[in-house]
Amino acid sequence: MTKSLAGNTTIESDLIIEGGTLDLLDYSADRGSGGGSISIEAGAALKIGGTNSFPLNYETHVLATTSTVEYNGANQTVAFEGYGNLTLSSASGTITKTLPSDALTIAGNFTTSVSAGTLDFTAANNIDVLGDITLGASSTFNGSTFSHSTSGNWTNNGIYSGCGGTFTFNRAGALLSGSGTNNFGDIVVNGSGTSLDMNSSFSLCGHFATSGGGSFTHTSGGSGFFSMSGVSKTISGSNISFSDFSVTVSGTVSTTSTLIVAGEFVADGAFTATAGTIFFTGASKNISGSAALQFFAVTATGSILTARDFSISSNFNVSGSFVASAGTGTFNGTSTFSGTADLFDIQLTSTATLIMGSSSILRVAGSTTLDAGGVLNTTSNIPNTINFNGTSAQSVVFTAFDNLIVSGGNTKTPSAALTINGDFTIEAATTFASSTFTHTLGGNWINNGVFTASTSTIELIGTNDVSITGATTFNNLTLNKSTTNEVTLNNDISVALLAMTSGGMFTGSSTVTITTNRTGSGIIIGSITRTHAYSTGVNYEFEGVDNFIN
Repeated sequence: MTKSLAGNTTIESDLIIEGGTLDLLDYSADRGSGGGSISIEAGAALKIGGTNSFPLNYETHVLATTSTVEYNGANQTVAFEGYGNLTLSSASGTITKTLPSDALTIAGNFTTSVSAGTLDFTAANNIDVLGDITLGASSTFNGSTFSHSTSGNWTNNGIYSGCGGTFTFNRAGALLSGSGTNNFGDIVVNGSGTSLDMNSSFSLCGHFATSGGGSFTHTSGGSGFFSMSGVSKTISGSNISFSDFSVTVSGTVSTTSTLIVAGEFVADGAFTATAGTIFFTGASKNISGSAALQFFAVTATGSILTARDFSISSNFNVSGSFVASAGTGTFNGTSTFSGTADLFDIQLTSTATLIMGSSSILRVAGSTTLDAGGVLNTTSNIPNTINFNGTSAQSVVFTAFDNLIVSGGNTKTPSAALTINGDFTIEAATTFASSTFTHTLGGNWINNGVFTASTSTIELIGTNDVSITGATTFNNLTLNKSTTNEVTLNNDISVALLAMTSGGMFTGSSTVTITTNRTGSGIIIGSITRTHAYSTGVNYEFEGVDNFIN
């Protein structure tokens, strides 16, 4: 039920709105002299129109927490009162509501509504809303530099402009939603289970924090994003999950928190994590942008694509997929790599120790840089594999491996002698140019491509039986196995100098062809061909030292 005034009315006693709505329209209902009270009881409402403000001259003001005061006129001054619910509305024109200069507490909901035109209001002090805040379309809330809070939900279909101020969300399970523009300064989330709707966006020019058991989740799968800008801004607290996250051009954001990023990660401003883990959980998501990107630890459970530089100072765990098509992945701390990842260029700085995890596979498509003092540890957790899989020529800078694979085509060239404790594989259409070095191999030799021996030596070491697969022409091949171990040939091989230092060779149905000499006490069982010039009076050994032609 609504009752409306027919003109300006002077009240000589009390004004009590017990129920329904009293609509003042464009008129006033001031008290004629001092004293008396105005009260709006639970569920009742007062509508103030025109350019009027709250009725004057009442000594006592009693507004129930579920009562409502609505300023629905033109340009109006909102009085300083202990409101229950407060509504600012307009029906036409460009309307400005002037808020009180004292700190304002609203016991219920704070709502704006615009049926036509626009509505603008600017905070002149802190505003604390114990209920929900709902900003209607075409309304603009200028938060200024003050601290505001809500203990309810936040729905913004208009504009919130509060860079320079602070906004605190206190309610557990609060929903932050709406299609409007949210430009915050600092945000503090105290309520556990606070969630931002997947189609809503937040922009911050200040700090972001969860506190006192607060948690924040930007629901993934929608069009919303969470972006930060400003110099020397921070993310702090725990239980923080973003959908699409970005640092804009002027931004410099740092954190020590563990964060979940379920969507796109865009760093056009600098991002630095000095502690905590960044969890990338989304499917077919990207890490992009142009500014410096320093992670502490990274865990990728989703599928991540990137073409940019990034740095990691702690652990790198990929249980999903992580593919870099360009850029440099720099390790600048003590890191354990777990899972499978495709990187492009890799750099280990002078302070870096990169420890390969058990069963990990690291594929490198570009260049590798090992600064003086940097360490690649492939022995602590075995098996592990490094695969140089670029389509362009690659230089193998690292020197110690468990399993080593060269693939992707073109030529792979070591820059020094290699120690391979596990298997060595040359994949199809790929050439390994061995150069002049002596490379040691503890596992199997698998050649599905091309081996260019040059003047190198391949030395087979260790205490396990191994095999040579793939037709291969060696320069020098040395067997330096335990005396009880065998090297089995699965294909024909050719060797200029075969040094049977220790251990045996079993050719099976294949043949070993010696083109210069054979030395050592090791035994060869199977087919042996020696094809070279012979001199008189010289023992030319075949199976062993006691089996020769002179």
